[in-house]
Amino acid sequence: MSPLIPVAEIVAGYGVRFERLREDIPLFGSPERTEYRVAFEDDGGKAFVFEEVAVSRLAKKRAIARTLARLSEMDPSLPVAPYLRNRDGEHITELSGKFFQLVPYIDGVLLDRERYLSDDWRGIAAARFLTALRSTSASLRSDELGPIPAPFLLRDYVDELVGKIRRNDPDVLEGITPVLSHLENDFFPREDSVPTAFCHGDYHPVNVIWATRGVAGVIDWEFAGVKHGLYDAANMVGCLGMEDPDALKGGMALSFLKTLRESDAFSADDWTGFPDLLLATRFAWLSEWLRFREEGLVALETEYMNLLLEHREFLVRIWEL
Repeated sequence: MSPLIPVAEIVAGYGVRFERLREDIPLFGSPERTEYRVAFEDDGGKAFVFEEVAVSRLAKKRAIARTLARLSEMDPSLPVAPYLRNRDGEHITELSGKFFQLVPYIDGVLLDRERYLSDDWRGIAAARFLTALRSTSASLRSDELGPIPAPFLLRDYVDELVGKIRRNDPDVLEGITPVLSHLENDFFPREDSVPTAFCHGDYHPVNVIWATRGVAGVIDWEFAGVKHGLYDAANMVGCLGMEDPDALKGGMALSFLKTLRESDAFSADDWTGFPDLLLATRFAWLSEWLRFREEGLVALETEYMNLLLEHREFLVRIWEL
């Protein structure tokens, strides 16, 4: 525990009595989303995660907390783990110019990175979560739509990113030119007409806390907001293929897409241009690799994007789109 942060005092403001640290349990999610975080147990044996929030992230964290609280209120079975409110009714507590929040710890089973791509049950469970999220989130008010409430258009995002690449990494531009040309001709011009919906925004296997045969929780809602209706589905499948291109025709991907196709939550219009949507979402990952100067991953992402384009018609067939 940081000696500069009186954790027990702060969590008492949430009606929680600190008992002991739990450094023996894994903390899921991205550590860079917070300034500091630690798991602890209360006097009843229940585990929580205590987080310090950077001032620059306060608005985003408040929006996420508001959204998760509303989703959980509308569907208590939805595995979203809303942040606790303190005795003043606020999700975030300020103390000496620092800001803190508290969330119940979600116990899960570590993802088997060697086998999960072939797990049909994971695909079904991941799709059922999206179906439930789609249904529940339809009632969200405009102030409950997460940190990105305005519709997010990949066309604008990619255009801005390509401008940065042209200035800072011109060698990368050559490798993605065929992909850009395809999207500019076949996807971006009709992006405005595709239905939008509230999405998690970063839905992939590592942001799912898995139970033995289902989803125990979904974390890291930093990019939640209104996007293409199947944005989360495209991101999930794209990440499976980045792990191993053969996974695009593997058990998890096929069961995931089949379950979504059979759901009433998604219409035929949602599926319009799905392979191109998947391709466009990879630019967000390319941006991530460029930001961290991961040259090997930049090269791998470029190769993967071109592979997706080359095998587009094959993917349409095996996904039964």
